[in-house]
Amino acid sequence: VKTSGHVYRQETIGRGADGGIVWRTQQTLFGLGLIVLRTPGPIPNVSLNAITPIDEETVDLRVMYVVEEGGDATTLSPAASAMLEAVASTIGDDVPIWEHKVYREKPSLVPGDGPIATLRKWARQFYEGGAESAPDRN
Repeated sequence: VKTSGHVYRQETIGRGADGGIVWRTQQTLFGLGLIVLRTPGPIPNVSLNAITPIDEETVDLRVMYVVEEGGDATTLSPAASAMLEAVASTIGDDVPIWEHKVYREKPSLVPGDGPIATLRKWARQFYEGGAESAPDRN
């Protein structure tokens, strides 16, 4: 994890049972509302996620995917189409989870949850009073 002002960068690596890398993503957050997620691999792709708060309980989520098919491709390959369909389905499946998420002062975490404390500390700067006056919620 690297942070610099309003920018947060994190690489996430998924490993198989043998310890080998199965997948990898590079995430860059520009403030709390814009996320660029790069996924190298057999079907390299980039997603741009824009999150806009509408009110206290509602956000507007826009997701754009760019898939690198290479060469002079003018259509998606069957593999890229299947990947995008799976991603769209997963996002839809996640909505009920997001609708029930609540902030927990001291969340129960496991090592696989990643650097939640670092992310929370970085995010405090975007709330009223900024990082200096925000309560320590790590």
